[in-house]
Amino acid sequence: FYMFLDSESDKHSVIYLRGDGNYGMIQPKSV
Repeated sequence: FYMFLDSESDKHSVIYLRGDGNYGMIQPKSV
């Protein structure tokens, strides 16, 4: 897992390695 602050949205996001070898990203939901 790699957590970072997205400079465009000013929110934290997470990049992770999926089981199939690709990468996924988790972003907070905008309300």
